[in-house]
Amino acid sequence: MIYIVLGMHKSGTTLLSTMLHKSGINMGEGFSVGTYDTGNQYERDEVYQLNLKLLGSKDDQTLKLKAPANWMLSVSEKNEMQEVVDCCEEKYEGIDWGAKEPRTCLTYKLWQEVLPKHKVIGIFRRPEQIWPRYRWKGWRRRYVNLYWAWLFLNRWYEYNEGLIDAVNENESIVIEYQEFMTDGALLDQLSVFTGRKLLDERRASMHRSKKGYDAPLFIAKYLLLIFKGRSVDRLIDRLYSAKAG
Repeated sequence: MIYIVLGMHKSGTTLLSTMLHKSGINMGEGFSVGTYDTGNQYERDEVYQLNLKLLGSKDDQTLKLKAPANWMLSVSEKNEMQEVVDCCEEKYEGIDWGAKEPRTCLTYKLWQEVLPKHKVIGIFRRPEQIWPRYRWKGWRRRYVNLYWAWLFLNRWYEYNEGLIDAVNENESIVIEYQEFMTDGALLDQLSVFTGRKLLDERRASMHRSKKGYDAPLFIAKYLLLIFKGRSVDRLIDRLYSAKAG
């Protein structure tokens, strides 16, 4: 079986991919040893590189990238994606494998065209829990935080909307990060979903960036609703509905 892990950056995708990989589901090759704060860990590099190419993005442009509204794959792009999938299918014949790369929330509909039967594992966090990882924390440039909060909420919305679309079309499981870190039953559910006993890689040091009031994020949330009709609260309700379903 193929497992696609989806979620916004800093939402727990690396944790899930680590657990899957160490439990016998190959999530990539040649991983370097890093920490919880090190990016691109337990990430299939071929998918990562191709996502950057499809989105016209650099690795440090997380908050500025966005998927085109009407996206058509070129023949060469589709062939590249098919080659990645075919190579993995050949290399891991008879072995479960998967891929984790947060930008796949934006490119999933393209990957879906070339992927054989697969399962989706989605993970999400409320924006106020992730935002501290992106905002400017010093006083010198604190004035940029409203702009960064605006970019961040737009990307958070788009990533999680893509996650919802993906799980609605596939056999899937959706996890809320904070609950997953404290509820052993959720690990059992994920083990049942994957059909194997998963190693528990959760650590207390990962349980950070908890909910708190932040003025720029609060203002950006209001502006997002007024100017784009994007309700963060309604999307959170949809994520919980997908989780319950």
